[in-house]
Amino acid sequence: MFTQKEKFFNISFGFIQIPISFGLHKDLIIMYKSLLFVVSFLAINVYSNDLPKFCFGQYDAMVPSFEFEDNNKVHTASAYKLSIKLTPGVVHYQCGRLGFTGTYSEVDQVKDEVSMLVSISNSISIDFDFNITVNKKTRALKVFGLKGVPATQLAKREITIKKKP
Repeated sequence: MFTQKEKFFNISFGFIQIPISFGLHKDLIIMYKSLLFVVSFLAINVYSNDLPKFCFGQYDAMVPSFEFEDNNKVHTASAYKLSIKLTPGVVHYQCGRLGFTGTYSEVDQVKDEVSMLVSISNSISIDFDFNITVNKKTRALKVFGLKGVPATQLAKREITIKKKP
């Protein structure tokens, strides 16, 4: 039982409201401070997956024909057009006439490159991951890590908008 009158107020973090009282025990204050630290850490971690603006755009290339092995049989894949469009939080992957949408994560910025892991899934039958690096100087995108497909370098499509006079 408390003999003194307690004063309450709420601290709100979006969807989380934390009641604070001036008569709280030390353990509860430590718990609230720990919760505040975890929430701020998660916010910083989510923000770290953002790509720099120069990475956004569409990249295109022709993948030459290549051979791959499946069930101990060698197959030849014909050449196809590969197109990747990077937008905030979303990756659009198109190879030939097939198009898929996915997400990127684990964004890492090194001296000359920005690298990320891309996950593509249609939640029914297709699910694959691959790696992308974007060169900061040349603005070229390199795709690797697809099973059987050779690493491919894509060039950024430059779009210029001209105003009518």
